[in-house]
Amino acid sequence: MLSNNNGPIYKINDEIYLGHPGYQVLPKLPENLIAKPTLTWLYSNSEGKSHNLEVSYLTQNMNWNADYVVVVNKDDTAADVSGWVTLDNKSGAAYKEARLKLVAGEVHQAQDKVAGLVNAPGVAMAKRAAEAFQEKAFFEYHIYDLQRKTTLKDKQTKQISLLDAYGAGIKKELLVYGVKTYFSMQYREKLPKQPVNVYIKFTNSKDNHLGMPLPAGVMRLYKQDDDGSRQFIGEDRIEHTPKDEEVRLKSAKLLT
Repeated sequence: MLSNNNGPIYKINDEIYLGHPGYQVLPKLPENLIAKPTLTWLYSNSEGKSHNLEVSYLTQNMNWNADYVVVVNKDDTAADVSGWVTLDNKSGAAYKEARLKLVAGEVHQAQDKVAGLVNAPGVAMAKRAAEAFQEKAFFEYHIYDLQRKTTLKDKQTKQISLLDAYGAGIKKELLVYGVKTYFSMQYREKLPKQPVNVYIKFTNSKDNHLGMPLPAGVMRLYKQDDDGSRQFIGEDRIEHTPKDEEVRLKSAKLLT
């Protein structure tokens, strides 16, 4: 069976049977028949010497996002930060041994769509996952250039390490957003409890073992308990954060 699109198509003894038991029989497939959706170009060279041809095009249903894991130490004074890039290819095509560049920023398009892909530690600063990605400025965005080739299969979700930083200094902040009526209302034996917001903040700087622009994404916070088990203590979403800027994560809301 060659296909089952709008009815079965069989190849029997090098002949093509459309339908069964055989309403139409073709002696062979035409040489110029393309069985799958394919983009082709015709080009001509008017000069005698050879030329390199570079073709650029936009594809859709190809996206990426960043996720981070922040592991807070026992005293809430430092944390290990790791970042991952998740690639999602639903473009209908596979890309073998492709060079990958990620653009961090909202690329505006006329149809209100965002192009995520361009035609796709411990002591000094963040190790960029063994130099997996190299970051550099481009126009008003930041490009993350994967320093090796990678294969993206169709309908595949794939993760690649973005950064690892160890021992970044953090501060814990407890913040209450009070209202004036709380202090002017009539006294009651049981006053309404005011929620206390718990924040973890750190500076995205080279001196703090980081110092590379961070793509927007979700940062998940963890901490080890007394048994050594890692416990989830909250998560927050960050916007695209330049280097030397502060990252502020809301971890929890407590009632006093």
